[in-house]
Amino acid sequence: MHVFRTRSRVFTAVVAGLVTGLVSAIVPTQESSAATLALSSSVPGSAAAALAPSYAAPAGALYVATNGSDTNAGTLAAPFKTLYKAMTTVKAGGTVVVRGGVYRQGASATSGYNIGGTYYFTPVPSGVTIQNYPGETVWFDGTEPVTNWTKVSSTDYKVSWSTPDLCAQKYYTRAPSNQAADGPCSYSDALGAGASLGDPQMVFRNGTQLTQAASLSAMTANSFYYDWANKVMHIGFDPAGNSVELTKFAQGMALYKPTNFALKGIGFRRYASNQIRNATASAVLVNGGSNVLFENSAFVENAGAGVQAWQTTNLTFRRSVLSSNGANGLNYDGNWSARSTVPSDNVTIEYSRLDGNNAE
Repeated sequence: MHVFRTRSRVFTAVVAGLVTGLVSAIVPTQESSAATLALSSSVPGSAAAALAPSYAAPAGALYVATNGSDTNAGTLAAPFKTLYKAMTTVKAGGTVVVRGGVYRQGASATSGYNIGGTYYFTPVPSGVTIQNYPGETVWFDGTEPVTNWTKVSSTDYKVSWSTPDLCAQKYYTRAPSNQAADGPCSYSDALGAGASLGDPQMVFRNGTQLTQAASLSAMTANSFYYDWANKVMHIGFDPAGNSVELTKFAQGMALYKPTNFALKGIGFRRYASNQIRNATASAVLVNGGSNVLFENSAFVENAGAGVQAWQTTNLTFRRSVLSSNGANGLNYDGNWSARSTVPSDNVTIEYSRLDGNNAE
């Protein structure tokens, strides 16, 4: 899903934000190129570079690994399998260390408290850190590999595909091509005329994102078509010998009122977030937080925004990448209701990239 027609440029400066209102896009949207800007060596050149730094694992940390089990004790020798289990086990001031690999996990009925259209990790103890294991790359990924395709013809393969959690759990209440003023997926004036189809569905073939066709007859070997009414996904090529991944989760992580929270060396990609500003508009949601740090982290190739923060103060992005998302890299809604007593929200962006967002 790519919803706007503009392309944002690389945002590299240190910004100490005094934000009290709604920030829809904190980067310029005119056409530009990273090559025209003088980038500091502290700015990561890619998502892989952002995730490269290592953090020492403290004593007593909880561990998550792709080969773990949520019935384990959460130690290095017996790690948990899911971030949800670790976050519901960790104590105040504790650290969750995630081993390298791809975690196809997200906010769902089995991993959080359901309210407002998404599933929150709650309560989140104060002072929790989530970080990568030293020297290992961690991705939380919103897609799922699919192999059970049925051949319709040599240019049409299909599979049943239902995603009720998309668009704040209202995906099947209104067709993506017929959005209302309140969505639930996109703003109605963002559809058509060269913009997106307004649908957060995504398909990846061998790691490359395919475009979405507006009809089955318009589908090609490099695109897909989603039959919303019948909940069927179509691709225009033979999946044999290819890795085909479909977006399954609307969101990777939703946090309610986290305080003194840090995410370090972790990436979130390919979540079916949506354009309109509801709870699933981003791969990661921070609601009502204070002193929240994203360091050496990456939020890329998500259908909507990469990160969304509601009424969160002292939010910092440091050496992070928020790039190639269908909507904004960052949505920020300041603490407007408390502006008389909290005159500044203190949003700081240091040596980070916000580029290639809002783009077809």
